[in-house]
Amino acid sequence: NEHELESSKVMDSCEPRWSPPEEFIVPIVNEAKDKCVVTLMDNDMWWDDVEIGYFVLKPSTYIEKKPGEKTREDIHFHASGSGQQISTYAQIEVEVIPSALASMSEEQRVYEYERYTPFVGWAGKNLKTKEAKYVSGDLTRTGATFEEAAPVMPDGFVEVQSWAPVPVTDKEGWMFASDYNATNWYHENSVTSSVRRRLYVRKVQHSTLEGILASGGNTRFGFG
Repeated sequence: NEHELESSKVMDSCEPRWSPPEEFIVPIVNEAKDKCVVTLMDNDMWWDDVEIGYFVLKPSTYIEKKPGEKTREDIHFHASGSGQQISTYAQIEVEVIPSALASMSEEQRVYEYERYTPFVGWAGKNLKTKEAKYVSGDLTRTGATFEEAAPVMPDGFVEVQSWAPVPVTDKEGWMFASDYNATNWYHENSVTSSVRRRLYVRKVQHSTLEGILASGGNTRFGFG
Protein backbone atom coordinates (compact mmCIF):
# COMPACT_ATOMS: atom_id res chain seq x y z
CA ASN A 1 0.00 0.00 0.00
CA GLU A 2 1.18 3.52 -0.79
CA HIS A 3 0.65 6.51 1.50
CA GLU A 4 1.24 10.01 0.15
CA LEU A 5 1.76 12.84 2.61
CA GLU A 6 2.46 16.50 1.86
CA SER A 7 4.09 19.21 3.94
CA SER A 8 2.93 22.81 4.04
CA LYS A 9 4.56 25.16 1.51
CA VAL A 10 7.36 27.57 2.36
CA MET A 11 7.15 30.40 -0.15
CA ASP A 12 9.87 32.63 -1.62
CA SER A 13 12.79 30.77 -0.05
CA CYS A 14 15.69 28.73 -1.42
CA GLU A 15 16.44 27.51 2.11
CA PRO A 16 13.02 26.54 3.49
CA ARG A 17 12.62 25.92 7.19
CA TRP A 18 9.56 24.58 8.98
CA SER A 19 9.15 25.94 12.49
CA PRO A 20 8.15 23.92 14.35
CA PRO A 21 9.28 20.92 12.27
CA GLU A 22 6.45 19.03 10.61
CA GLU A 23 5.83 15.43 11.62
CA PHE A 24 4.80 12.54 9.38
CA ILE A 25 3.82 9.09 10.62
CA VAL A 26 4.24 6.25 8.13
CA PRO A 27 2.87 2.75 8.82
CA ILE A 28 5.36 -0.03 8.10
CA VAL A 29 4.13 -3.43 6.90
CA ASN A 30 7.34 -5.06 5.70
CA GLU A 31 10.37 -3.75 7.57
CA ALA A 32 12.82 -5.20 5.03
CA LYS A 33 11.13 -4.02 1.83
CA ASP A 34 9.14 -0.88 2.68
CA LYS A 35 10.71 2.49 1.95
CA CYS A 36 9.85 6.16 2.32
CA VAL A 37 10.64 8.46 -0.61
CA VAL A 38 10.93 12.17 0.25
CA THR A 39 10.55 14.46 -2.77
CA LEU A 40 11.53 18.13 -2.94
CA MET A 41 9.27 20.23 -5.17
CA ASP A 42 9.52 23.76 -6.53
CA ASN A 43 6.08 25.36 -6.18
CA ASP A 44 4.74 26.98 -9.37
CA MET A 45 1.70 29.26 -9.11
CA TRP A 46 0.80 28.98 -12.81
CA TRP A 47 2.03 25.55 -13.96
CA ASP A 48 2.67 22.10 -12.47
CA ASP A 49 5.14 21.98 -9.59
CA VAL A 50 8.64 20.93 -10.61
CA GLU A 51 10.40 18.00 -8.93
CA ILE A 52 13.92 19.04 -7.90
CA GLY A 53 15.21 16.00 -6.07
CA TYR A 54 14.51 13.11 -3.74
CA PHE A 55 16.00 10.85 -1.10
CA VAL A 56 14.96 7.46 0.26
CA LEU A 57 14.52 6.45 3.90
CA LYS A 58 14.65 2.74 4.64
CA PRO A 59 12.87 1.76 7.86
CA SER A 60 15.19 -1.25 8.19
CA THR A 61 17.97 1.25 8.99
CA TYR A 62 16.19 2.47 12.11
CA ILE A 63 14.10 -0.49 13.19
CA GLU A 64 16.56 -1.64 15.87
CA LYS A 65 16.34 1.68 17.70
CA LYS A 66 14.77 1.67 21.13
CA PRO A 67 11.20 3.02 21.34
CA GLY A 68 11.30 6.77 21.84
CA GLU A 69 14.92 7.03 20.69
CA LYS A 70 15.34 9.72 18.04
CA THR A 71 17.94 9.76 15.26
CA ARG A 72 18.93 13.10 13.73
CA GLU A 73 20.55 13.16 10.31
CA ASP A 74 21.48 15.43 7.42
CA ILE A 75 20.49 13.61 4.21
CA HIS A 76 21.45 14.87 0.75
CA PHE A 77 18.94 14.83 -2.09
CA HIS A 78 19.55 13.16 -5.44
CA ALA A 79 18.73 15.01 -8.67
CA SER A 80 15.42 13.76 -10.10
CA GLY A 81 16.81 13.51 -13.63
CA SER A 82 20.26 11.96 -13.16
CA GLY A 83 19.96 10.38 -9.72
CA GLN A 84 23.27 11.96 -8.73
CA GLN A 85 23.71 13.39 -5.26
CA ILE A 86 23.36 17.18 -5.07
CA SER A 87 24.39 19.73 -2.46
CA THR A 88 20.81 20.29 -1.25
CA TYR A 89 20.09 18.38 1.95
CA ALA A 90 17.39 17.97 4.57
CA GLN A 91 17.75 17.86 8.33
CA ILE A 92 15.47 15.11 9.62
CA GLU A 93 14.69 13.37 12.87
CA VAL A 94 13.49 9.75 12.82
CA GLU A 95 11.76 7.94 15.65
CA VAL A 96 10.50 4.36 15.92
CA ILE A 97 7.77 3.56 18.45
CA PRO A 98 5.14 0.82 18.73
CA SER A 99 2.61 0.87 15.90
CA ALA A 100 -0.18 0.27 18.39
CA LEU A 101 0.60 3.71 19.82
CA ALA A 102 0.26 5.60 16.52
CA SER A 103 -3.20 6.81 17.49
CA MET A 104 -2.14 7.69 21.04
CA SER A 105 -0.50 11.01 20.20
CA GLU A 106 -2.04 13.85 18.24
CA GLU A 107 -1.24 17.37 17.05
CA GLN A 108 -4.37 19.52 17.04
CA ARG A 109 -4.62 22.64 14.87
CA VAL A 110 -6.76 25.76 14.60
CA TYR A 111 -6.47 28.59 12.05
CA GLU A 112 -7.33 32.18 12.92
CA TYR A 113 -8.33 34.55 10.08
CA GLU A 114 -8.47 38.33 9.72
CA ARG A 115 -9.33 40.58 6.79
CA TYR A 116 -7.89 43.98 5.96
CA THR A 117 -10.11 47.02 5.49
CA PRO A 118 -8.77 50.50 4.60
CA PHE A 119 -8.78 52.97 7.52
CA VAL A 120 -9.59 50.10 9.90
CA GLY A 121 -6.68 47.72 9.41
CA TRP A 122 -6.57 44.00 10.19
CA ALA A 123 -9.42 42.58 12.25
CA GLY A 124 -11.61 39.51 12.54
CA LYS A 125 -14.70 41.70 12.43
CA ASN A 126 -13.82 42.63 8.83
CA LEU A 127 -14.42 39.07 7.62
CA LYS A 128 -17.35 38.46 5.29
CA THR A 129 -20.54 36.76 6.49
CA LYS A 130 -19.57 33.24 5.44
CA GLU A 131 -15.93 33.55 6.52
CA ALA A 132 -15.31 32.01 9.95
CA LYS A 133 -12.75 33.68 12.19
CA TYR A 134 -11.56 30.32 13.54
CA VAL A 135 -11.37 27.01 11.65
CA SER A 136 -10.04 23.66 12.86
CA GLY A 137 -7.11 22.15 10.97
CA ASP A 138 -9.29 19.39 9.47
CA LEU A 139 -11.96 21.99 8.51
CA THR A 140 -14.68 20.17 10.48
CA ARG A 141 -15.21 22.86 13.12
CA THR A 142 -15.65 26.61 12.70
CA GLY A 143 -16.65 29.44 14.98
CA ALA A 144 -16.51 33.07 15.99
CA THR A 145 -14.44 32.09 19.04
CA PHE A 146 -11.38 29.89 19.40
CA GLU A 147 -13.22 27.49 21.70
CA GLU A 148 -15.93 26.82 19.11
CA ALA A 149 -13.39 25.70 16.49
CA ALA A 150 -10.87 23.95 18.73
CA PRO A 151 -10.85 20.12 18.51
CA VAL A 152 -12.05 18.44 21.68
CA MET A 153 -9.66 16.56 23.92
CA PRO A 154 -10.00 12.82 23.15
CA ASP A 155 -11.00 10.59 26.07
CA GLY A 156 -8.01 9.52 28.13
CA PHE A 157 -5.69 12.12 26.57
CA VAL A 158 -3.75 14.88 28.32
CA GLU A 159 -2.20 18.08 27.01
CA VAL A 160 1.60 17.97 26.66
CA GLN A 161 2.00 21.28 24.79
CA SER A 162 -0.58 24.04 25.16
CA TRP A 163 -2.11 26.08 22.34
CA ALA A 164 0.34 28.55 20.79
CA PRO A 165 0.75 30.24 17.39
CA VAL A 166 3.35 28.69 15.09
CA PRO A 167 6.05 31.36 14.52
CA VAL A 168 6.27 30.99 10.74
CA THR A 169 7.46 34.55 10.10
CA ASP A 170 7.55 36.18 13.53
CA LYS A 171 6.27 35.46 17.01
CA GLU A 172 2.71 36.27 15.87
CA GLY A 173 2.85 33.78 12.99
CA TRP A 174 0.73 35.57 10.36
CA MET A 175 0.75 34.53 6.69
CA PHE A 176 -0.95 36.48 3.91
CA ALA A 177 -3.08 35.87 0.81
CA SER A 178 -5.38 37.70 -1.58
CA ASP A 179 -8.39 35.47 -0.82
CA TYR A 180 -9.85 33.69 2.21
CA ASN A 181 -9.83 30.33 0.40
CA ALA A 182 -6.42 30.81 -1.22
CA THR A 183 -4.20 27.80 -1.84
CA ASN A 184 -0.93 29.69 -1.44
CA TRP A 185 -0.14 31.79 1.64
CA TYR A 186 2.90 34.05 1.85
CA HIS A 187 5.24 35.07 4.63
CA GLU A 188 5.16 38.77 3.76
CA ASN A 189 2.32 41.25 3.45
CA SER A 190 1.92 42.84 0.00
CA VAL A 191 -0.36 45.28 -1.81
CA THR A 192 -2.51 42.35 -2.99
CA SER A 193 -2.96 40.88 0.50
CA SER A 194 -6.48 41.20 1.84
CA VAL A 195 -6.60 38.23 4.24
CA ARG A 196 -4.17 36.87 6.78
CA ARG A 197 -4.20 33.76 8.94
CA ARG A 198 -2.07 32.08 11.57
CA LEU A 199 -1.91 28.54 12.85
CA TYR A 200 -2.30 27.51 16.48
CA VAL A 201 -1.07 24.07 17.53
CA ARG A 202 -1.25 21.99 20.66
CA LYS A 203 -0.01 18.48 21.28
CA VAL A 204 -1.93 15.87 23.23
CA GLN A 205 -1.22 12.24 24.01
CA HIS A 206 -2.84 9.37 25.81
CA SER A 207 -2.13 9.42 29.52
CA THR A 208 -0.50 5.98 29.33
CA LEU A 209 1.82 6.75 26.40
CA GLU A 210 4.80 8.06 28.35
CA GLY A 211 4.89 5.01 30.58
CA ILE A 212 4.60 2.61 27.64
CA LEU A 213 7.44 4.29 25.77
CA ALA A 214 9.62 4.12 28.84
CA SER A 215 9.01 0.37 29.15
CA GLY A 216 9.73 -0.46 25.48
CA GLY A 217 7.69 -1.92 22.61
CA ASN A 218 7.67 -2.60 18.87
CA THR A 219 7.34 -0.25 15.89
CA ARG A 220 5.95 2.90 14.40
CA PHE A 221 8.07 4.87 11.94
CA GLY A 222 7.89 8.64 12.01
CA PHE A 223 10.06 11.45 10.76
CA GLY A 224 10.07 15.23 10.83
